[in-house]
Amino acid sequence: MRTVTVFAIIALAVVAGLTQTHLGSIRGTVTDSTDARIVGATVEIVNTSTNIRRVITTSGEGAFVFSQLPPGEFSISIGRDGYKTYVSRMVLQVSQRLRLEAQLELGVVTEQVTVTAPDTPIELDSSALTTVIDNQQIVQLPLDARNFLELALLAA
Repeated sequence: MRTVTVFAIIALAVVAGLTQTHLGSIRGTVTDSTDARIVGATVEIVNTSTNIRRVITTSGEGAFVFSQLPPGEFSISIGRDGYKTYVSRMVLQVSQRLRLEAQLELGVVTEQVTVTAPDTPIELDSSALTTVIDNQQIVQLPLDARNFLELALLAA
């Protein structure tokens, strides 16, 4: 009985450790000027530092999801015949889940609309509160004995 309990505790610890990751996601919906969902739009995401690109098409609800993305800067372009190409640049932080609501405008395919994301994007999919402590903060803060655990005091 005691060995079963020990194995159960170990299994729970392993599962809890596997659920924590540094990877994030970008999800969103594509609509037109009348707020109708656009099905079959091509969504391309490019990691600007590695130039790795992924392409998907929107679902029947006009939705798309890019998961398992490493932190960094991304360029997202969305296109569909008869609409201007929508381009947005976003910075994805550690374990962040961003949401993009893209509205395509009618026009020639060669035209494009470029949107710059705000400095602090609002995450509507989760009520979790997260904080990213960047390298500049770490270098400039006076840490007692350089104990990295004291950085946790910076979070709310």
